[in-house]
Amino acid sequence: MQSDTAPGSSPTVDDTPSTFGATTAALFTLACVVAVLMLAIVLISAPAG
Repeated sequence: MQSDTAPGSSPTVDDTPSTFGATTAALFTLACVVAVLMLAIVLISAPAG
């Protein structure tokens, strides 16, 4: 996670293409799905009780 006031860049960057936001959202969703699947695998593989 980069801060809004990164060195060498303006605080508000408006020239980024709109596809960047969509790609970030897709990657974030994919990361959430992978995390949930890994958690489910760990819970299932763990001995019950």
